[in-house]
Amino acid sequence: MYDAMMAETISFTGHGGDQIEAYLARPLGPGPSGGVVVIHHMPGYDAETKEITRTFAVHGYLALCPNLYYREAPGASPDDAAAAARAPGRRARRAAGRRRRRSGRLPAGDAGLQREGRA
Repeated sequence: MYDAMMAETISFTGHGGDQIEAYLARPLGPGPSGGVVVIHHMPGYDAETKEITRTFAVHGYLALCPNLYYREAPGASPDDAAAAARAPGRRARRAAGRRRRRSGRLPAGDAGLQREGRA
């Protein structure tokens, strides 16, 4: 088994043009390679999750681990990002963001939530 691999933090364009940080690990052996998306646990995008991503690459898979907290806490430590994701009001902020992206406008406070029956 050829176990050389390369791993790096990358950025890709997500929904609405958002730049999403992700950790990419890929085997350096001859391809083609299968692919896997690694989803981090609640504490976040941390060293252990990156190690799991690298392990997939050592076994011949291209592995991508997106930072699922990129909107709530861009650039924050895993502990801070997880705390931001669990913070009160997070659901309302995310719903407002979805409506803003769909409609192209910014809703006024909780009024948008009340109109939809979510407040």
